[in-house]
Amino acid sequence: MRRGLLSGVSVRNSIGVARSFGLTCSIVVITGIALGAVSSMTYAETSYPTSPEITTEPLDQTRRDLLRTVIDEPLDDVKRKRVLDKLCPLDVSQSPMSDESARRALPIVENTLATDILFERPDDPSITGPRQFSFLVEFSLTRVVLQHSLPRFPGDAPGQAVIFPSAASRGVWLQGKLGTDMFVLVPSVRECGARAVVLCPRAYKPEDKLADSKFTPKAARVLVTAKADGIFSNPAGTTAKVVASIRATKNIRLPREWSNSVVGPKDPEASVKVVAARNDRSQWPPFSPLTLPWLAAVESRTDFGTEALVYRSSSRTTSVEISEYQVKEIPAISVGYSEYSVEGGTCYLVAEWTKSSL
Repeated sequence: MRRGLLSGVSVRNSIGVARSFGLTCSIVVITGIALGAVSSMTYAETSYPTSPEITTEPLDQTRRDLLRTVIDEPLDDVKRKRVLDKLCPLDVSQSPMSDESARRALPIVENTLATDILFERPDDPSITGPRQFSFLVEFSLTRVVLQHSLPRFPGDAPGQAVIFPSAASRGVWLQGKLGTDMFVLVPSVRECGARAVVLCPRAYKPEDKLADSKFTPKAARVLVTAKADGIFSNPAGTTAKVVASIRATKNIRLPREWSNSVVGPKDPEASVKVVAARNDRSQWPPFSPLTLPWLAAVESRTDFGTEALVYRSSSRTTSVEISEYQVKEIPAISVGYSEYSVEGGTCYLVAEWTKSSL
């Protein structure tokens, strides 16, 4: 791996990167990762979900500023650890319970998102090449998958799995057909509750420069893989209810069967899942026009109680945001055996974070 010559940014070419990857789901109970403070709540939800639609909030300003520090600034080991200790703890709280029997409930809530962004440039007769292409971003705790819809080389069609660096931000140049290249900054957010990349539409120009190609985000779609499953070992002589649901913001398409409800006298269990057709673009949902900043979220949830009252709710919500991000010019970077400059200006931050109630 070669290192850039500015701000400690390391850069790698689109050639020679591992090409195989799989879609992974993260269970809400995560071990081996620093968790945030787990808060206790003594109240319960008053009703079961009646609608598949939810809302979400933007990434808070504190974590936004911390991300900018990790992406932009050359940090020594001590400062980097101090920043990541504030940025990375997972947002986890204890499930509300209004009855001790709810402790016998076993919830499993999982979800992952893959966000596909449609870029478009103005119609200009003097410019040859495509006016549109899409670029997919899919996060996990240790890496990010980047996939170009019009890769220059056929071997790059499955996408690239880029490991989050342990130190300085890493630069990745994905070459597309006829000026649809993308320069990506990947920060050191491995095993972090807030993950992000910066997408910069930059195409090669003579004199070894990656220049602004004038592509901007016009639409987006989200591929969802999610599961909610719950079993309630209710006390003898009682009738219990379990509801499993997968809900999302209105800009995410979900199947008609978004929830499953089971009522029974002994160990009722309910389950619902959504599986994205990850390798079949013909099955992907249509693009929806976007205005920046753009937000989307999916929630996997299980509710336990009686037919009339919820005793416990457990959930995992994953949110994604696309917003403008200003990048300074990079005078010189090494890509493969060549050196380029990268034009500064407007780029796009794609950030994802999770909130869980166990």
